[in-house]
Amino acid sequence: MKLCVIGNSHAGMLVRAAREAPPEGVELTFFARSGRGPEGVRMRNGQLRAVTAELKRALARFGMPESVDLRAQDAFVLVGMTATVFSVLPMLQGHRVFGWPPEAGDGARRLVSEAALEAALVAEIAGGLAAEYVARIRRVSAAPIVLVAQPAPSEAAAGAGARHGGLRRILRAGQGAAVAACLARAHARVFDGAGLHLLAQPPETLVGDAFTAASWMRGAGRLNPEGRLPDEDILHANAAYGGLVLDRVLSDLRKIVAKSDG
Repeated sequence: MKLCVIGNSHAGMLVRAAREAPPEGVELTFFARSGRGPEGVRMRNGQLRAVTAELKRALARFGMPESVDLRAQDAFVLVGMTATVFSVLPMLQGHRVFGWPPEAGDGARRLVSEAALEAALVAEIAGGLAAEYVARIRRVSAAPIVLVAQPAPSEAAAGAGARHGGLRRILRAGQGAAVAACLARAHARVFDGAGLHLLAQPPETLVGDAFTAASWMRGAGRLNPEGRLPDEDILHANAAYGGLVLDRVLSDLRKIVAKSDG
């Protein structure tokens, strides 16, 4: 199986996992960049090609190709490049959501419906880089696409300190499940009909719906082969998490292919 992985810095977990335990029978191609993801590309005759000097330098630094033939791929994995819990936090800063578990200080915030929150997320997802890549792929290929969201923040974010107050409020109010469900519905609305499979975060990696257990985050690496993220990083998952996700991706893809063949 030829599998192309396109993403932002969160693709690093799959890079590390594939390097430590290369999946049998899978030819992996990575096309990723930190930040929003690989911007500065052009499509021509089914070829996805980096056209900016910045992207070319980044791909070279990570040991990734400057171009990928999308028509030659059997499947695609998009990592990150879409709305996350951090997209919800600014909305919750000044609003309370009707029907969600209450939290301290709710009386000072304006009431908003869950439908309005979901609509705002739909707009962000539809304008995001993941949606752009889905459109590019679908212009030249009907191959399966799996979208892997970045993991929930590390449970370390729930500790004491001034940072990450919004995440702690979600935890205290027990709103993690509601946030995750709202994000899932918004993604399903945007990508319905695109032949895209949304891979949920493995439940065994979660703590209280809103956070990832620290053991799955500790020791995360960067996209470049030898890079390592600071110990205080709360956003990126490690190779163990990447291996778990890669196994799920391949399992889901095999089921999708078997279903289409049947």
